[in-house]
Amino acid sequence: MKIFKAFVVPWVVTSVVLFPIAASGDLTLVQELTFSIEQSGGVKKAELEEQEDEATGTLQDLEEELKDLKVKLSTAKSNVQKKRLHRDIEELEQLIAQRKQDLADSQSLNVQSEGHKEQVTIYLSGNRLRFDAGEIISIVDLDKNRLLNLMPESKTYYEMTFEEWDKMQKRMEEVMGKPPADKQRKLTPKDIQVVHTENRQKVNGFECEQYIITDQMGSDEVWVTKDVEFKEYNALMKKYSNLMMRANPDMQRELEKLQTIEGIPVKIISKSPYSTEITEVKRISTDKLDPALFQVPQGFQKSRPETKTIRK
Repeated sequence: MKIFKAFVVPWVVTSVVLFPIAASGDLTLVQELTFSIEQSGGVKKAELEEQEDEATGTLQDLEEELKDLKVKLSTAKSNVQKKRLHRDIEELEQLIAQRKQDLADSQSLNVQSEGHKEQVTIYLSGNRLRFDAGEIISIVDLDKNRLLNLMPESKTYYEMTFEEWDKMQKRMEEVMGKPPADKQRKLTPKDIQVVHTENRQKVNGFECEQYIITDQMGSDEVWVTKDVEFKEYNALMKKYSNLMMRANPDMQRELEKLQTIEGIPVKIISKSPYSTEITEVKRISTDKLDPALFQVPQGFQKSRPETKTIRK
């Protein structure tokens, strides 16, 4: 169930610590995700292919709309109309970029081999987060109210305010329309259930308690510890999650249920009908971070989004 992990990124960040850490210090961690993909079962495969077909169809509709807007721009006469069309085109290009990445992620999920591993390095300092995941770097700066994506290979970047993010999400809903009733429940994680079990065990050096979280999309087995507290980081995580979900009030209400979990997650096992994903922290550091980590490097050129999106 991906929604829990999206909500608790900073909790995971502060999870596997084998020594006391001051809550106000900087934090660096190397997080490892292990995938196990269900390759058998014709029904499951057919459902995955159907979801990909729907995503492809939506992307094609968006690209057709973009062409229409560009034609209108070429014939626009007033500056007011041109300005509005330029704005609409830029928003739609951002939306198309997000859909392309979502589709690429879905297709990648289908071809990943058993035991595939992915590494993400996460940095936290004050109200700033940075996610390094291979060819893309994402930065969330709550003080400056912006999201940044850096592409080191092309030395380009683009940025988006949280208000622009909200508009893009709402635009996505408008373009996609409301899905059929039989699919709407599948596509929207809701009715989240959180159960605190009596199971206890030591995980990565911590005494942990087990929580089971379920919704229509799958389940999470979460092992949390109360040995360590990071109130500042938990507060940052809450701010970040609220900003990313404020365009979806229904989702916000469901996410409030996750705040009943007491402690810091040390290990998360996420299961869906098609895959299992295990998230752990493998290395952690409290060394002081260079402020430049959260800024655009010299020599990078600003661009519009192409095929990557801010990490959510």
